[in-house]
Amino acid sequence: MHSLTYWVLTLLATQLALRGHASIYPTHTYTLPSTIQSGASSMQTNSRQGPLDAPKLDFVNATSFEWWYFDVASYDSKASIVVVFSSEAVSLAGTPVPSGEINGASISGSFPNGTLFSIDVPAGDATVTTVGEGSSGNWSGSGMGWVGTPDLSSWTVTFNVPNSVSRAKLISPAHYGSAPASVLGVSEEVQPHFGWANAVPDAHARVKATIRGVPLIFSGSGYHDQNWGTRALPTVAKSWVWGHASVGPFSLVFWQIINTAGAQTNNFYLTRGREILALGASTLKLDSDYSFSLSLDTGYSGRYHFSGVPSVTTSNHTGYNRWVGTISGGLEDGKVEGPGPVLWEHLAL
Repeated sequence: MHSLTYWVLTLLATQLALRGHASIYPTHTYTLPSTIQSGASSMQTNSRQGPLDAPKLDFVNATSFEWWYFDVASYDSKASIVVVFSSEAVSLAGTPVPSGEINGASISGSFPNGTLFSIDVPAGDATVTTVGEGSSGNWSGSGMGWVGTPDLSSWTVTFNVPNSVSRAKLISPAHYGSAPASVLGVSEEVQPHFGWANAVPDAHARVKATIRGVPLIFSGSGYHDQNWGTRALPTVAKSWVWGHASVGPFSLVFWQIINTAGAQTNNFYLTRGREILALGASTLKLDSDYSFSLSLDTGYSGRYHFSGVPSVTTSNHTGYNRWVGTISGGLEDGKVEGPGPVLWEHLAL
């Protein structure tokens, strides 16, 4: 039994099927072996090729990776929890993972008093079952998995003894880097050989867990996405900044990639409830103290400005940092909303 008892995150909402009609995708179960497979592996790059939260690789070979990521940042910007299910032959830093150990899960974050926690849980073969756009996963031997509904409106993440529960109401609709998930036939690549899909940009969440004998209970902003690639990340990008936030009536997801040639791509997703205000390019500045500023011109909806300040450094490793903090901002010359919770990370590859 791991020293982490149990966490369940359920995202609930009343909404129509994601694309406004019955799903075109039948139920399918994928097996993700715990050993590296030989041969060339291709990846899904277009949203017509399969469900939003399904596995996107043929299989994991010596250079590929795939992650399902879930987090909650507390409304007071002090506590957080991050759960990642991975099937990867190369780590974030590009380090090879031994064959037989490529499947695993991790739980990390911060208590309200600033104490950090980080636990890695190995797994055997994994299975992912898709129904409609959603998925359910089981990382065998780890006691960990998740269950999602076909329309992406409800998610449950579990581990170990079932004695805790967290519920949330979905706020912001799913999207890819270039278009809402309601649009068929869009690219899922944010860089060549690197894909991203954001099933849950923002949700009202409540966490109840016990970690190494210490209760962790808080409400906050919930989030879930998926990343995959056929090449080690350091061969695709040399810097990756990503984050999500909830401030006043607004939900935000933002990222910045600097590729290995030095070209920079900024992306910003802004919603007010289920209304999408903007999805596209933005200006992101990350300061030396890890605070940041965001600016976005939506055209007819006006210009928006937001600024974030770290409260807690929840992960601090060579080449990788994650923070929970506060964010304020809104429409230019309008009401300044906030502060609200924001969680962001920086990979220097």
